[in-house]
Amino acid sequence: MISRADITSVIEEAEDKFRECWSTLSRLRSTGSSESSKDADFSSSLLDFQPTLARALYDLSEMYRKLHQEKQGFIARKGDLTPDWFGHRLALIGRYQRAIKAAISVGKRLGDSFAWIFYVSAQDHLLEHGDHQRQFLAPPGIGGLGEVVFIESVKVVGGRLVLYHGITTFLRAGDVSYINVKERKVAAIGELKTTKVAEGLLNIRMDTVASSEEDLPFLAEGTYHHNTEGDYSPPPLPQNMKARLAKQVASMGDVFEFSGSEGSMELHHDPRIEELNAFCKELKTSTFAYRKIGDGLLLFGTRTAKRSLSSKLFGGAPPDWTAKLQGIVHEAQRIMNQESSDNEIVIGALNDTNTEYHLTLGTAPIFFWPLDTATIEDILFHNVEIYFLYNPAHLAAKLRRAGFEVTSIPGQRGFKVEKRHGNTIFRVKDLRYYAHLVTGEFWDEEAVVEALCGVARSVEQGDISPNAEIRIDIRQ
Repeated sequence: MISRADITSVIEEAEDKFRECWSTLSRLRSTGSSESSKDADFSSSLLDFQPTLARALYDLSEMYRKLHQEKQGFIARKGDLTPDWFGHRLALIGRYQRAIKAAISVGKRLGDSFAWIFYVSAQDHLLEHGDHQRQFLAPPGIGGLGEVVFIESVKVVGGRLVLYHGITTFLRAGDVSYINVKERKVAAIGELKTTKVAEGLLNIRMDTVASSEEDLPFLAEGTYHHNTEGDYSPPPLPQNMKARLAKQVASMGDVFEFSGSEGSMELHHDPRIEELNAFCKELKTSTFAYRKIGDGLLLFGTRTAKRSLSSKLFGGAPPDWTAKLQGIVHEAQRIMNQESSDNEIVIGALNDTNTEYHLTLGTAPIFFWPLDTATIEDILFHNVEIYFLYNPAHLAAKLRRAGFEVTSIPGQRGFKVEKRHGNTIFRVKDLRYYAHLVTGEFWDEEAVVEALCGVARSVEQGDISPNAEIRIDIRQ
């Protein structure tokens, strides 16, 4: 059976790799890419960033799958086990899996930060990526191992940086991007397929798509080799893998076919990031601190005692949780809207150990927020734990003042939001997304209202055809 010591070991090994990656990122943040690129040692560490992170994420994913297999084995033998032991063991496995997922989330935040450097000028490409299903764990079996071996062996091809999608949450079409760093351009996207040729020898096939033939000649400049004394011929791909590959290659082509949005608007606002920065600096291990941001958001948090990442991720309430939170009822009253019957409380966490992290499409990773580098490190590595209470009643009131009809949904949380213009109704499909912009991206509620009003004006002016579903894509 897998023990806590096994979980602790794999997370601690991952933490060492994460710290190495963070050292590279933080140096890049402090000196800038132009200065850092002149340092040969630092250039080497930049190239080592992806292999180091990819290997850590692969090892964590493999441990998660071993836990799943153990869980399924116990479920199959449930009749032979005592109910108390069975329940206790499954609960323990669940706890181990949550710790592994929390560690993967730390690594994915680092990976998103690295990849965003190269995609910030190519955000149109991200629209197609966002339509693909997220894959939180590294791919299983030979396929996942092949991807890691590839990025460990092939870092640059024909002067193009190979960017591995598996270290990110927002790159989902294909397995790698080839980045023309000088032109800040995505030159091509590749799909990898791995087959086992012999013991200790893999064949990795790469299919590549670009926006035009002119973008592909760099591939011929790449050199590929393997260390083997034999001459092995790669086996043919299985039929099901061929069919899947054809679909994947076709979807990669869609990434380059963005034709421009039908309409756009610029929204100038200052997120409340400075207040988050100040709040983090106030946090101490002895107590909880509170800060009200805007009308409906209340942050509360504490600094964790110095210990390993694994011990932080295993969770459990901080010491003296109840005593430290004595003031939360009083603080929560500050975000109530005394003139509204819509008051409700949403609770969450900025760096939640119980939630799979993913980057909200169009928004920048926290690494690029105007925060002190030390504060970003504190958040990424759970040196601080930051929670929030949010009351959307204030957002509802502001939408009403802007001419929207806002009504509670019977028997559910949330609100139905509409705006009428003659026979036309503009309806907001899911207000929770916009609430997340307030709680997770620190937008002002006024900025959310302004964004929705801008779309409503386009509807009223006839810029959008009737019976249309409007997709709003943020590009930060």
